[in-house]
Amino acid sequence: MDDTDYRAYLRRLALYRERYDVTLYAYCLMPNHVHLLARTGVTPLAKFMQGLQQSYTQRFNRVHEKVGHVFQGRYRAIVCDSDEYLLTLVRYIHLNPVRASLAPDPGTYRYSRHQVLLTGQPTALLDPQPVLGLLGGPTAYARFMQDGANEGRQPGLYAMRDQQILGARAFADVVTGSRAKMPHRLPGRRPNPPLAVCKRHLD
Repeated sequence: MDDTDYRAYLRRLALYRERYDVTLYAYCLMPNHVHLLARTGVTPLAKFMQGLQQSYTQRFNRVHEKVGHVFQGRYRAIVCDSDEYLLTLVRYIHLNPVRASLAPDPGTYRYSRHQVLLTGQPTALLDPQPVLGLLGGPTAYARFMQDGANEGRQPGLYAMRDQQILGARAFADVVTGSRAKMPHRLPGRRPNPPLAVCKRHLD
């Protein structure tokens, strides 16, 4: 509802990211939903999200004198093949405010990770080096974002396998075949562990 709400969410995001050893590659807080691109450690994604969302809901209701749910239903999580989709998803998430006409360019929107990647300076929430290392630094990242500035909604990012997996068939087969133990290696190559893209709508 206002700047203090956005900042309160980001403080909690930093707290629970550190508590549960979650790596964030991108985030964008929109007026009615949140996008997170994350890699979890030992702690399941559900526990991280539960702590984050419950803490924010309690604060929001207390400050705004409301009761009940703040977020609409359960968050939507998509498991992604990081080798193939990491950079594409970083760009897509950080261009959300531009597509929604909330900002003329991602650099003027205060509630995303975009500025951290432009400066290359780590914060309590984010270490920009994993993404910048793939591109060659902040200048290359700025060009990468500019190259995608005119892209609209990308249907290919929503062409998921098995309703919740974004990646090649081999990746999907390994993930669906071992739900209890998320794979860290696929046959024939040595990719990064899978990512989770979370989207959560406000009521």
